[in-house]
Amino acid sequence: MNDKSKESRIAVRIDAGLHNWVKMYAQRENKTMSILITEYLSALRQGKATEEPDNHLKAQIERADSEIRHLREQVSHLTQVVAMSQKNIGALTEQLLDSQQMISEMRQRKTVWQRFKAVFVAESG
Repeated sequence: MNDKSKESRIAVRIDAGLHNWVKMYAQRENKTMSILITEYLSALRQGKATEEPDNHLKAQIERADSEIRHLREQVSHLTQVVAMSQKNIGALTEQLLDSQQMISEMRQRKTVWQRFKAVFVAESG
């Protein structure tokens, strides 16, 4: 008699989410779902069951937390860059407006009296 004749079958109903998780975990371990569950139950019976699935999830959470921290640092840096860029744009806009005003004033032909009046009226007003 071979060992296969001594094996029994069981059917267990589980929700779709758990089924998908076990399926993905078995694929990652390069095992069938049946072998994965059988090995885990055997280890559990012998008191050798590990918390590997939980450890795997913890590792995933740690990686996600690390990535979130990294992304937050990038967002902070980019926020500073945007603020500096806006400040520079404001300064350049002001310079442009001043230059446009100077050009406009230069295009207007004024008499000596108009220029003299513009200087002293502006200072006294």
